[in-house]
Amino acid sequence: LAIRNDEELNKLLSNVTIAQGGVLPNIQAILLPKKSTEPSGGTQGKSSQPKSTMGDNADDDEE
Repeated sequence: LAIRNDEELNKLLSNVTIAQGGVLPNIQAILLPKKSTEPSGGTQGKSSQPKSTMGDNADDDEE
């Protein structure tokens, strides 16, 4: 694992396979969850009480 982090050793041993050497963890960016722009505390409070949207929809139905 340490060989891949060192530039010179990585070049020297690029074609070498070390038995039981392991691999560096790598997760592609597209597979990671997207980060929200709002803080997590504010998002939970707003999502649990959608009163303003329900009130607007009720007024539209009465007309």
